[in-house]
Amino acid sequence: MKRYALRAALENLAVVGVIALVALLVGNLIAFATSRNRLPPETRINDLDVGGLTVDEALLRLDEITRTPITVRLAEGSETIPPAAVGFQANEVALRVQLQALMERRSRLDAFPAFMLRRNAEPTVFELRYQYDAAQLDALVRALAERVDRPPRPMTVDLATNVVRPGEDGLTLDQAAASQRILAAFASARQRTVDLPIYVLPAALPPTQWLSSPLEQRLSAFLNTQTRLAAVFVKDLHTGEEFSLNADVAVSAQGWLRVALALFAYQALPFPLPADAAAQIRALLTQGDADAERALLTTLGEGDAQRALLTFNRWLAQIGLRNTVLAALPEDAAPMFTAVTPANARGDITANPNPRAQSTVAEVGLLLEMIQQCAEDRGPLRLLFEETLEPAACAELTTLLARPSASGLLAQGGAPMFGRATWDENNHGDAVLVRAGPQSWLMVMLLHDASAPLDWGETAPALGDAARLCHAAFLGQLPTLTTPATPPSQ
Repeated sequence: MKRYALRAALENLAVVGVIALVALLVGNLIAFATSRNRLPPETRINDLDVGGLTVDEALLRLDEITRTPITVRLAEGSETIPPAAVGFQANEVALRVQLQALMERRSRLDAFPAFMLRRNAEPTVFELRYQYDAAQLDALVRALAERVDRPPRPMTVDLATNVVRPGEDGLTLDQAAASQRILAAFASARQRTVDLPIYVLPAALPPTQWLSSPLEQRLSAFLNTQTRLAAVFVKDLHTGEEFSLNADVAVSAQGWLRVALALFAYQALPFPLPADAAAQIRALLTQGDADAERALLTTLGEGDAQRALLTFNRWLAQIGLRNTVLAALPEDAAPMFTAVTPANARGDITANPNPRAQSTVAEVGLLLEMIQQCAEDRGPLRLLFEETLEPAACAELTTLLARPSASGLLAQGGAPMFGRATWDENNHGDAVLVRAGPQSWLMVMLLHDASAPLDWGETAPALGDAARLCHAAFLGQLPTLTTPATPPSQ
């Protein structure tokens, strides 16, 4: 009896299973047959989900969406743009063909297993094809650009009132990218708000680039005759960028050569310096004493100043100053030799350099930079003279050079500075290095007149204003101009 009952139960269960399976199969067949005119799940037109819709329903839904305006966000505010503004229209004919082809594949019996498993064997995304009027779109984007674009306004300074006006960044619309974003928004069901590709144009120019215009404008008043020349060299000591005007023209440089001579003495003599040499250098740099210059050369030459002078010139070439020459001892009637350098051999331009002492403003700038680097225990001087030129010696030299320069700015501006003037009847020049961390810079400038003596009352304000412009460019400050009544010692 028990065996018979178990067998009957199993037979009943099998019958129920078969009936359920047949019912499931018949139900899915009916559902499959009635849904063959509808798009399968996971069917999209771009980002529009049309799964479960008929072809007509899908196209109607697409039409409703693509006829609605999009929103374009500008730098300030937004604007609504209808599709007709650019002649935008979906290509429903081509899309209908694609959807119907999908339906035909969907209606084949081999698609029935995927239907039963509620899986779409072909998740499909159709790219919406559309047409638009390119001329209308270009006109629209140009109109948007006119509302967005503004050029950057660099910093301006007023030397007369000591006013610095900060610059203002500009804006520009990437018109090509904007066109593509607008079309993509018209073709999208979800992303119908466009953030235009607007880019900032920084107002801040590199200091050396910004200086070009105001410096040349300031010097234009001085360069009012053909006999006059200005040589300028400015360097950003952080980036290495430079501004130069006649920076490789040979110029008279008696005062600047005394800085080089003092550096040579620090390298040639033991440090701390002997008392007599230290006194000679101090008198040379603080008073421009010609007797101290001859005495220092005599000390360096162990009694022979001429030998020291020749050694000094070889040393200048060794440290890379090929255009820098001291060819005569103080008070000597004529130079010991005639120097020919790349700078003084030029035939296109001349500043009539003194054959006794000459250089270029670029090489004077290099000299100041090497001194500063040496004081920081780095740079070419430390590589060349590791055993004979200590950082403390270079630091002591910068202290001796930290004095009011021709620009009158060494006592102002807040940042530590050192520099040196040079001048004679036809040449007035100044060199200054400002130590301000990432904003450190140097300026070397010489004004020359070949036909007439220069007037300190004219050149000192020009030199001072050039240094003030550098302060504005690098530090955002415009110190008040104060110029000495008479030229400083050189």
